[in-house]
Amino acid sequence: MFSYYPSLQGVYTRLFSPLARFFHNYCRFKPHHVSILSGVFGIAAAFLIGFRYLAFGISLFLISLLLDATDGAIARIYNQASRGGVLTDRIIDWILELSILIAFAYGGFVSITLAIFVAAAVCLARIGIFISGIDLGFRRTVFLFSPLIGFETSSYLSGGAQIAAFVVNVGKFFMRKYDSQKLR
Repeated sequence: MFSYYPSLQGVYTRLFSPLARFFHNYCRFKPHHVSILSGVFGIAAAFLIGFRYLAFGISLFLISLLLDATDGAIARIYNQASRGGVLTDRIIDWILELSILIAFAYGGFVSITLAIFVAAAVCLARIGIFISGIDLGFRRTVFLFSPLIGFETSSYLSGGAQIAAFVVNVGKFFMRKYDSQKLR
């Protein structure tokens, strides 16, 4: 997530290193195992939220987010980063973002129109990430606070963050193209 900001990535890795060490040393998990486990918890959270079991659903969603942060820490600490792992993590993140939005709409927390708008923004952001390779992160984290700040508010915040991520990623892509042409 913070590959573009190495100092923040170091802080992030140190923060999640206890979980990373636990999963690597005691469970013998590789990063993609933790990514898949994050996906399982995230899908379960979406189902529970969709059926209006908010406390349990949000709790599982928090676990999913923690696991999502841990997979990258394992990859960095134990030098197990790979393109396939990054792709797996990004696809699972995308699926979970859309699952939570479907759950919000199905549970009646947001309108279907708002869910579709944010889903479109999610898809734009994912396209931007695939174009530039830079994931600014934190877009899904806002959903964790939905019961406190309101489901519509968190959806608008997430949608806005998704669109901002797309704009930043496309801008970074074109800046790289411009810089590479300028060097010739």
